[in-house]
Amino acid sequence: MPRLHISCRRGLFFYPARARKGGVLPYAGYKPAPEQEGHTAMNLNKLLTALRQRKNTPAHNLQAERHERYTHALEQFLDGHQPAVRLGGAYTLANLADEWLTDASLPEQVRREEAQTIIDALTGCIRTPYPLAQKRQILESDEAPEGYEGDFTRDQEALREEQLVRRTIFMEFSRRLAAVAESTKKDNKEDQRTLPPISRMWADLRFDFSGAPIFYPLRQLHFQNADFASATFYGPADFFGATFHGDTSFSAAQFTADASFQGANFADWVGFSAAHFAGAAEFSGARFADAASFATVTFTGGADFSDAVFSAAADFAVASFESDANFSRLNTAGIASFAAVTFGGKAVFTASTFHDEAHFAASVFNRPAVFSKSLFGGVARFAGVVTKQSAMFSNVRFASAADFSGASFTQFADFGEAQFDGDATFSQASFIALPRTSYEMDFPQYANFGNAAFTQDADFSKATFTASVGFGKVTFARAVSFNGASFEGAYFEDVTFGQDADFACSTFNHSASFAKATFNANAEFHEASFRGHADFRDAAFAADVRFSGASFGGNTGFCRASFGGNASFFRTDFAGTAEFREAIFEGYAGFSTATFSADANFSGVVFEQLAWFADAAFEAGTEFAGATFIGVADFCNVSFVKSPPVFAVEDANSGEMYRARFAALPAASESASQEAYNFAVYEDSQPIPLGTAGLNGVGYHIPVGTVLFDPASWDERQKEYTRMSEPAQ
Repeated sequence: MPRLHISCRRGLFFYPARARKGGVLPYAGYKPAPEQEGHTAMNLNKLLTALRQRKNTPAHNLQAERHERYTHALEQFLDGHQPAVRLGGAYTLANLADEWLTDASLPEQVRREEAQTIIDALTGCIRTPYPLAQKRQILESDEAPEGYEGDFTRDQEALREEQLVRRTIFMEFSRRLAAVAESTKKDNKEDQRTLPPISRMWADLRFDFSGAPIFYPLRQLHFQNADFASATFYGPADFFGATFHGDTSFSAAQFTADASFQGANFADWVGFSAAHFAGAAEFSGARFADAASFATVTFTGGADFSDAVFSAAADFAVASFESDANFSRLNTAGIASFAAVTFGGKAVFTASTFHDEAHFAASVFNRPAVFSKSLFGGVARFAGVVTKQSAMFSNVRFASAADFSGASFTQFADFGEAQFDGDATFSQASFIALPRTSYEMDFPQYANFGNAAFTQDADFSKATFTASVGFGKVTFARAVSFNGASFEGAYFEDVTFGQDADFACSTFNHSASFAKATFNANAEFHEASFRGHADFRDAAFAADVRFSGASFGGNTGFCRASFGGNASFFRTDFAGTAEFREAIFEGYAGFSTATFSADANFSGVVFEQLAWFADAAFEAGTEFAGATFIGVADFCNVSFVKSPPVFAVEDANSGEMYRARFAALPAASESASQEAYNFAVYEDSQPIPLGTAGLNGVGYHIPVGTVLFDPASWDERQKEYTRMSEPAQ
């Protein structure tokens, strides 16, 4: 069959003259079999003789008759004035393709090539430019707009006729492709019912619509190996409920108005890369069985992928969503890439499921980003992501690692009740509060991790929180690092730290609360800076804690805190009031060279081991009334600048004396036992008034008004020591 150059409406088809006169055309693609090449001239003569004899066979006559029908149908199809005639030609051409494909007397390659020639003729018509297509939306209105150029009624009729002819071609393709798909399903189910005589070779054909103007609906049709690359869709592009088999391309396609692929099914690879959707893009409920690419696509209008299912890779890398994007209840089985995507409107991924890796690295969310209640089954990569309004990750589950390193969250970031089952990385992330404007007043400005659970390591090192952040009731099951982090307001109330917690070199510019926090392993606050109020009331440190070199610029509260291991406040600077009332130090308590610029209150504190205050400086009032020293107490070279420390005070309400207590430590001699307590303060210091008290036959020099107790006399029922001395005099 001759290859033709097509121009569907007003153009021409060029083909050999003898085809126009009804001459016999050899079918396309014929060539001698490989084993015949290189034979002798006698063999070639035999072949030519065989071909001459074959010319008069019924099979050859049938092929010639098909070529003649093809020529005639093509002439009908090209009729530019009679739609019925053109439609008749289209039907005949499609039927001829059926005949070629079902002709078992021919090799498959020949059958396929003959049918492909017909398909190319029909798709060539689809690709032919049609100027009125650009006026589709105008011509589909009820009346001509003011100033319309041309005959509106005639143009309307012409457009409808062309739409009918071109859509009919798609429908004829679809009818056959649907039958092939149904036939495949029947075979899979071992159903032996008879089907129409449609060759499955239709599935092997190529349908080239590249660069075509499409100006008619194609909803609920079947497509196979369809190439719409660089096609332009004038007016609404309607593929609602369509089914696509074979590789499908919409790359660089232009959708000038709304486009609907709602409920569409893509059985194989599909590519929309570099396409442009000028209107709304509707993909809700679409199914993608193989890889799908939307890389570098521009969505000018709203994009809706809600309830879409991607069974393989989903690639939206470097895409641009200029309006709202709805991916709620999205389901991706393969790698999902939204890397370097720009979201100009609201981006909603609520209740979505990412079974494999999800890449959002370097993406920018200019309006709210909502991922609440989503599941990330694979690694979640949000490194360098930028959110410029609220970022909602509440109730999200990260089943694998979550990487938010270098991310930037502006105004509001909510990770409340999120669950991190893998390592969580927020190193060098920024949580930013902006100056309020009247437009932004409705947006909160803080970061929330309340009730979140971190099952593996969590890394917030060098993170910056210029907005307040709440970690209330968070559980860190393993090691967590806030090393070098910077906070404005930080709230860690009721937080549980299962393993090491590192806040070394961190900065708290305003209030910091760790009230009722539980540290089950070592806690590191070395060189931390607390510039506002620091609240550690009722905190529990089960292991060692280090505040050495830390600075507290505001008031500090460790009331009722418990220190199960060693506690180091070496070189710590307390600029505001320091409250340690009723704290318990089970291990070493080191305040050596610490500086207390305001009042320091250690009343009711229990020191079970060494209490080391050597070389510390107390520049204001200091109180140890009611404190219990079970181990060694060392006040060597301590400086009390304003007044002597208070170790005994009268209760204003009851009138009872509230006295510090010192254990009568066992010793070989009185002099040896006295070494347990060193009250030799700095020479320029206010002195500690000392008196003498005795217990178990041993005398001690201890602060006036304090008492000795026998550590072995603890009564568990009374929760008290039963053998105590008289107050030191």
